[in-house]
Amino acid sequence: MQTPSYTRTAEGGLRYNRFHVTALCSPTRAALLTARNNHAVGFGSIGEFSSGFPGYTAMLPQECAPLPRILRDNGYSTAAFGKWHLTPDGQQGPAGPLDRWPTGWGFDYFYGFLGGDAGQWDPMLAENQKIIGTPAEYDDEENPYYLPDAMADRTIEWLHGVRAQDPHKPFFVYFSTGCSHAPHHVASEWADRYAGQFDQGWDRLREVVFARQKELGVVPADAELTARDDAFPAWDDVPPTTAEVLRTTDGGLRRLLRERGPQRRPGHRRGRRARRARQHPDHLDLGGTTAPAWRAPSPDRSTR
Repeated sequence: MQTPSYTRTAEGGLRYNRFHVTALCSPTRAALLTARNNHAVGFGSIGEFSSGFPGYTAMLPQECAPLPRILRDNGYSTAAFGKWHLTPDGQQGPAGPLDRWPTGWGFDYFYGFLGGDAGQWDPMLAENQKIIGTPAEYDDEENPYYLPDAMADRTIEWLHGVRAQDPHKPFFVYFSTGCSHAPHHVASEWADRYAGQFDQGWDRLREVVFARQKELGVVPADAELTARDDAFPAWDDVPPTTAEVLRTTDGGLRRLLRERGPQRRPGHRRGRRARRARQHPDHLDLGGTTAPAWRAPSPDRSTR
């Protein structure tokens, strides 16, 4: 895929290739924005599945300072746009509490949606500490609302305002699009540009992407591509009608995963990769900032 703006930004900055995702939305975002083990900050699972068990409350402990708060306290302007998914369901309203909304995490400004997914033409939006609802333009046939475009416009508008007031002030923008998540609402003018480019199927695509990762230095030159999981059939074995559905929509892929997904054995426990549970210096070195003094967790916030 062609990403000229992202590529230009990456070429002028730093690329990281050792971040370990958790394969879930909320836990990965929590780890990324705190540089801590996702269980240590209450996100052992996604926010909708929060519980009273330690490490699964979906509530950021007060003793865990997130990156945007550290940057803001060190003189940065901070803003978040798009998907959030780090506020418990029962707190996503005007009654709050609001300390676990994006502004409570240290963002001066927020525009996006609080939940895990949203329609890209008719999202339920929030701005700062207020639910503003579905945009009025969502049913405008001549100039319909599209969230990724609105996010870009809002980001530029916010940054222009910051620069106009103080052109030398550093800033941090968390830009998280929701269009790569279900329901996969991609505008036709974007999707049509890639018509036919993925028809070779996932086996060949894995090889192409892996070769490009080596070319970019994302993975070592002597790395070997992992074998395709047995839960997924070889692309050549996929019936033509199913393959056509998979090329054009995520519906067929979901059906295939339900029918052929791995079955969990009785008593089977999935292993978890160990992660460092401390503030990562790379986050702070980027902005020349310092972390707040560490405080021991309170007894009711055990992360064992």
